[in-house]
Amino acid sequence: MPEIALEFQSTGVVLRHLDDSADVDLWRQAGRLTGRRLGRHVRTGVTPCGCEDLSGVHVWVLDLDREATAADRRQAVLLVNALFEGPGALPESYS
Repeated sequence: MPEIALEFQSTGVVLRHLDDSADVDLWRQAGRLTGRRLGRHVRTGVTPCGCEDLSGVHVWVLDLDREATAADRRQAVLLVNALFEGPGALPESYS
């Protein structure tokens, strides 16, 4: 999943919405592999969708070695909001 690596390197976090048929474990393995290949410590996770009109889950990978900038903190607020409001709340780059 090269798109994970590009986004991971530029932002330090990747968040995706997966429907019920997607392989969550495969996605998380790809996130961990991306971190290993880049020499970074990562954490991956799964969060249930919190909206009534959306099924599935949110999966994420986070770079634990990255020092947060002000822009990173702003993005984090947007991503956390999307966990509760659904993918429509995500910036265009995260859809």
